[in-house]
Amino acid sequence: ARIVKALTERGLIEGRPDPADGRVLRLHATTAGRAMHRRMQQHRHGFARAMTHGFSTNELEVLQAQLDRLLANVSGD
Repeated sequence: ARIVKALTERGLIEGRPDPADGRVLRLHATTAGRAMHRRMQQHRHGFARAMTHGFSTNELEVLQAQLDRLLANVSGD
């Protein structure tokens, strides 16, 4: 609830009543929220490109397999 309040106060999300059930408040990204999301995505993609710069396709596939294994180890799969 604190996160929703903070995002609302910053103008990044807004609550709108559900048309089918007025008791329900649906959260939607505002124009500013969508713009921030796009910027965050661009930064994330840029960071990923910087981290993997110079890796071959094969090296990236091996890295992904190893990361998947690490995740499986810690999640108990």
